[in-house]
Amino acid sequence: MRLSDRTRRWFGIAFMVVGFGLIPWSIFLAVMLPSRHVQTHYYYLAWAGFDVALAAMLALTGVGLYRRAVWLQAVAASAATLLVCDAWFDVLSASRHGERLVALLFAIFAELPTAAVCAWIAYDAEAATARAIRVLGLGGTDEDAQKQEAA
Repeated sequence: MRLSDRTRRWFGIAFMVVGFGLIPWSIFLAVMLPSRHVQTHYYYLAWAGFDVALAAMLALTGVGLYRRAVWLQAVAASAATLLVCDAWFDVLSASRHGERLVALLFAIFAELPTAAVCAWIAYDAEAATARAIRVLGLGGTDEDAQKQEAA
């Protein structure tokens, strides 16, 4: 299934908003999370830094969609991977029952569905690149090039 131009622009804007919206969330985490959690003194910094990387990949996915960038597949796949990792570690590192429930709800209704959309975007970008290569005639082998030079 191909993305229409309208859908591509809509998703592009949505991903940019989510990506930039995660910046205040990352600042909140850096300020509010305890400095000691699990086994590190830099727990708050680890999560805030991870969320900044996730925000960057989501925002870049939005920019790539909006601009039809050639690097869209890479950032969309990176965003999907980071979202799955975020869901995994949020659920497993939750220390209380209520914390775990919130983490599960976020994973089920936000992080994993968004990861699936990012994976779909990456797949669509790869398919679009393959179509462009076929249309432009750029997908030949060295043997094909030698045959064309000989003709």
